[in-house]
Amino acid sequence: GYTLIEMMVTVALVGIFAAIAVPSFGAFIESNRLTAQTNTLVTSLAFARHNAVMLGQPTFVTALDPSSASNEWGKGWRVWRDIDADTQYDSGEELRLVDQLDESTEFDSVDDVSELSFSSQGMPTNATASSFKVKSKSCASTKANTVTVNAIGGTSSKATSC
Repeated sequence: GYTLIEMMVTVALVGIFAAIAVPSFGAFIESNRLTAQTNTLVTSLAFARHNAVMLGQPTFVTALDPSSASNEWGKGWRVWRDIDADTQYDSGEELRLVDQLDESTEFDSVDDVSELSFSSQGMPTNATASSFKVKSKSCASTKANTVTVNAIGGTSSKATSC
């Protein structure tokens, strides 16, 4: 059998290891959450570009609530094709709606844009690079990610500071 002292030492060691592991695990979860949210944006932008080429018509990615200057894309975005060529979203033009985002994450357009569009050749219509900063609202234990759409429509992301 085990003595009371052996049991107390074992419990103490488990407590010490748990105290060391739990903070690291929280940072790990927050980092993975940020990566997942960044990948959602990158995937949506690539999806819009792909559909512009595949459907042969302009495709737009529009922020759902662009009113916040530091979190324009934080409420989500809509990917849509412009069937009637009026550059306005109409019912039936939606390809994808992303609105189930983590409230603890901010999506800030570095260039203060609330809409991106891709031509039927897959090129962004604004002809310059657009960037987004995806970060945790606390930005304490994780780094931010910068998502860039380059002048030819390619999308990339990299880790940056808050």
